Amino acid sequence: MNGITVTAPCDTRQTTVTWIEPSATDNSGTATLQSRSHSPGQMFNVGTTQVTYQFVDPSGNVATYTFPVIVTEGKESQNVQVLSVMHYEKVWF
Repeated sequence: MNGITVTAPCDTRQTTVTWIEPSATDNSGTATLQSRSHSPGQMFNVGTTQVTYQFVDPSGNVATYTFPVIVTEGKESQNVQVLSVMHYEKVWF
């Protein structure tokens, strides 16, 4: 995933960003989300923020998935907020 790029509304320096959360699988068929740094629907400030997901399987193997959320500052002449459309991804061990 190349990341998510959105433009904050005019006169603000932050916006809500959403995405479809990644999932993980391995040969045991059971990999669970151990942690995430951010959740879909959170507010992000102008700039780049790394979002990290960590998954673990029953054997203790860990997979990490990271992508950037880039929020750009809206301009006064801009009337429409641009949202990025993400595709669903799986993390494989």
